[in-house]
Amino acid sequence: MLPSDTNTEKGHGRVTTRQARLYSMDTLDLDARWDKSGLQTLVVVDRETFNVSKEKTSYERAYYITNTHRSISCDILLNLMKYI
Repeated sequence: MLPSDTNTEKGHGRVTTRQARLYSMDTLDLDARWDKSGLQTLVVVDRETFNVSKEKTSYERAYYITNTHRSISCDILLNLMKYI
């Protein structure tokens, strides 16, 4: 596993915590059709959202594959993931 980072946001009656973890894809044996894709990093984002008014917590896990170099900071990725 590569770097990981966590951030918490409050707004619109919700408190959302996101944790991003990066995994190198260098050692994977992908199908030949992906050889020229440049895929480098698997990003796993866990979201925990607490709805203040309903007093309910929801959980979500999302997976992203990127050809962005794995040295990119998790903080930058977490900020980008807010808009996806």
